[in-house]
Amino acid sequence: MEKSQYFSQKKDFINSNVLKKNIHPFLKTGARGFYPLFYPQWIETYKAHSLSKEPNQLKGKSSKQFYNQTLARINKHKNIERKKTILSSLNEKELMIFMDEFFKMVESEVLEEKPQIQ
Repeated sequence: MEKSQYFSQKKDFINSNVLKKNIHPFLKTGARGFYPLFYPQWIETYKAHSLSKEPNQLKGKSSKQFYNQTLARINKHKNIERKKTILSSLNEKELMIFMDEFFKMVESEVLEEKPQIQ
């Protein structure tokens, strides 16, 4: 998916009050290199997984659809530990897909804040 599509999708998401309160702060901190939503070992696994170039696909769902469904589950909780518990319940492939979509959103956040680096 192109970055311009992510910019428009991200703006749609952020327009909802639920996302403003729940996930937008994680995107902002992610743009600064801090990921409180993920355990360090998850990030290490993601790095290794992204280097292997395995396709990130789920049977019967698009990765964006899965990301949105998982995000809706996460948004129901206010406590960060409960959010992490939801992510802990995912299998490794699902977690990698969620993280991949999340990092794409973080990337769009960085590019919005600093358009000169495009």
